Amino acid sequence: MVSCQDQQQEKMSDCTDLESQLRVVRQELEQREVDHHEEVEKVKDDLDCLQNELIARKEVIDVANETIVLKVCLLGFISQIVSMQKICGSLMTYD
Repeated sequence: MVSCQDQQQEKMSDCTDLESQLRVVRQELEQREVDHHEEVEKVKDDLDCLQNELIARKEVIDVANETIVLKVCLLGFISQIVSMQKICGSLMTYD
């Protein structure tokens, strides 16, 4: 009978030890979850910042492209004016 009682106590002790280990592992996992959640939030913030930077750069590029188009149009217009002045100038010399 003593042997059975000793085995029972040993099993209870083992169970208590396992419960303690389980609590420690659970706490470690919960802390890892918190750490990973924080890391994910930081990565999301970094991605948001990068996205905002890309949007700002795209806006700058769009404005630069519009400026180039306007300058090309202006150069074409000036070229036409110069051509017209040459034609008018050559017509005036024939008078």
